[in-house]
Amino acid sequence: MDSITIENLRLTCIIGCYPEERVNPQTLSLTLTLFCDTRRAAASDQLADAIDYDALSQKIRAMAAQKQRQLLEALAEDIASLCLRESDAQAVTVQLRKPGVPAEAAAAVVTITRTQNSASTGGVR
Repeated sequence: MDSITIENLRLTCIIGCYPEERVNPQTLSLTLTLFCDTRRAAASDQLADAIDYDALSQKIRAMAAQKQRQLLEALAEDIASLCLRESDAQAVTVQLRKPGVPAEAAAAVVTITRTQNSASTGGVR
């Protein structure tokens, strides 16, 4: 299976459980790997036959800005669902980094992998 990876896409959103986290948007870092078959796109050299990762990135950023999640896990699930719904990817790995949480660490990181099959069950296997 082929893959397309978008590294360190910056997302600005309200995220967190504590009242002080719910006031100002925070910046998260997203690394996204889409598992797909790229042969048709490679043969045609046409965007119409490929995953438009720029358009997908814009949809993810817009969704993250609108949603006000408490947990990274919930936002990661939202992103995985959007990717599987809006692209030809058969599976997706979402890695979200929240810098400086806990304060003594560089970041908290949540990584999930979802497939078209797991997406139809709400991501629960």
